[in-house]
Amino acid sequence: MTVDTSKKTHRLDQQLARWLDEHRNLDAELNQFLKRTSAVHWPTEIQLLGIRSMLDRLSENLDAHFACEEQLIDELVAARSGNSTPEIEAVRRQSARDNLAVQSRVRTVRELLCDPLRARHSWTEIKVELHLIADLLEQHEEQERNSIAWLRPRNGSSQAFRA
Repeated sequence: MTVDTSKKTHRLDQQLARWLDEHRNLDAELNQFLKRTSAVHWPTEIQLLGIRSMLDRLSENLDAHFACEEQLIDELVAARSGNSTPEIEAVRRQSARDNLAVQSRVRTVRELLCDPLRARHSWTEIKVELHLIADLLEQHEEQERNSIAWLRPRNGSSQAFRA
């Protein structure tokens, strides 16, 4: 293995470790969010403000996470001497579709939360949407974890990521 390949593999391993940490952090944040919202049966305006704030923070973290995934895909290409493959590009397209689907549901919840009266009357729908977001992210993570494990070059000595 050349020094250049070793550096690329090391950089990819670092990116994979960061990506896994982000998945854990997003999961913890989303689980806390779901726990907080499921305990609410008829939200007060103060609770709605807190929930909107948590949703905004989650949305920002999702943006950062999907940007990290884009970097990870770029690192996969770099680790393959800059040559992409149809499989890598399929993962890239799927990640973009998943990001759009998740952010669309986040926007739906955000719109429902804009008016306190509407939010109260749509509270069951809001909680369903939040669980759908969690389900989408779980499916996305599992599919991507499997894809990246399969696409990752095997010539590196590091074991930072294995499915």
